[in-house]
Amino acid sequence: MKKYIYYLTLGIFLIDQCLKQIILNQLKALPLTVIPSFFTIRYVENTGGAWGILNQNTYLLTILSALVIILLNRYLLKEKEVTRLEVGAYGLFMGGLLGNFVDRIVYGHVIDYLDFQLFSYDYPVFNFADIALVIGVLLLIIDMIRRDKNENRRRKQSSETA
Repeated sequence: MKKYIYYLTLGIFLIDQCLKQIILNQLKALPLTVIPSFFTIRYVENTGGAWGILNQNTYLLTILSALVIILLNRYLLKEKEVTRLEVGAYGLFMGGLLGNFVDRIVYGHVIDYLDFQLFSYDYPVFNFADIALVIGVLLLIIDMIRRDKNENRRRKQSSETA
């Protein structure tokens, strides 16, 4: 089951890199308005993290990404079993992390291109890898909550039968 984490990681990574190549080759110089006043595809070089956190800290973010990838792989090698939800969560998270990591290594910044405006708020520009990262983290949180509820239910049942 764990091998599917790496298949998903590779799939997310390849989709992310293909989309970024399209942006670099077709839309780098010219933004494309998809829905006026709502959605534009625009080339942006991001030297920080989400919402400009750690702006101009590409080296630090590259090192942190590498450490997370290494530690997560070590954890997965030691973990005996994973659920389907964990396969999706870890695959999405690692695929997104790897996509942005490679950008930082190759270009010295992350390529962002999805630009939304919501109710006059110009949301920070992001990319496919960021979407995968966020969904992966949300799935991990859901999995942790589910495990906690199941554990509490088991404890309650065992204390009632004792």
